[in-house]
Amino acid sequence: IEEAVPLLIIFWQVGTICLNSNLIITYLYISIFGQTASGSGIMLTGDDALSDELLTITTHDVVIQHLRLRQSLTDKPACCHNVIGIKGVEGESDGSQVRDIVLDHCSVSGATGNAIALEYDTNTLTISNSILGPGIVTASKEASIEGKGITIDGEGSHSISLHHNLIVDSQEQNPGLQIAKGVADIVNNVVYNWVKKGAEIRSDNGEVQLNMVHNLYIMGPDSTPDTPEIIASHTGKNYQLFLEENLSIRDAEQPEPLPVNLGLEGWPDNSWEATSRFESPLVDTVKSNTVRKKLLAMVGANLPKRDFIDKNLVQQVKHYQDRLAYCSSLNP
Repeated sequence: IEEAVPLLIIFWQVGTICLNSNLIITYLYISIFGQTASGSGIMLTGDDALSDELLTITTHDVVIQHLRLRQSLTDKPACCHNVIGIKGVEGESDGSQVRDIVLDHCSVSGATGNAIALEYDTNTLTISNSILGPGIVTASKEASIEGKGITIDGEGSHSISLHHNLIVDSQEQNPGLQIAKGVADIVNNVVYNWVKKGAEIRSDNGEVQLNMVHNLYIMGPDSTPDTPEIIASHTGKNYQLFLEENLSIRDAEQPEPLPVNLGLEGWPDNSWEATSRFESPLVDTVKSNTVRKKLLAMVGANLPKRDFIDKNLVQQVKHYQDRLAYCSSLNP
């Protein structure tokens, strides 16, 4: 999409858009509203020829709502591709290239890399009210595919808001943060059946200020019980975390939430701990022990209505079920 004028994209009919090359948004001021379609809405997917991420954003002032992005619905997914890539320019970090982006009420699944990946100079971004997952997990002699959650990595990346998202069946990076400056605000997200790692925070790129507030981690059948829900690694540069009421459900038979386990790696002292929340845009926040019920009722591309993948994922989380077969969940 390279139009040099502001665009408002709406849909008159329900449908699946199958791409044989990735969709790249390069020009600014674009709004895509999937809720304008009839029936079950709009889904983007890729055919067997697609050898890249489904959607790439390389500009600023972009809003996407109520759109389904399903990277791979084939029996032989290619490794290792993100579903959505939001990409700045390597080596440039003046904050002007890729910024002011909102992904709201989207459903993102089928990743063989990350559901969403932010790279290089990306800032002032909100991902909200969305369902991320399931990722694809396969193993063969040629390659091992492990679908992950959200990774935010860049020397110029800052001012990130992740709130009211449901992350399901993701191997790790739930989320993964390596950003440089400013505030990252992680609020009221639910992570279910994370496998290897929950949240991963590193200090490679700078001194970030991070809020993690009223998030809920729920161990599922694939989760690694001995791994902390939040891992904060000191890798050369200091940063600070403000943690408030992040809870974990570790046993479906005893679903009373407990405080998350925090894994600190490489910290020489307790300088990581912030005593007050860092200033960020106001987000409507509920208690972490009630957030699951709130999210299951409203997350994802639910206008005009949910599709079967999202319906099955909601039931999986509601009843603490095992991972569902991805392709089969397309069918009623």
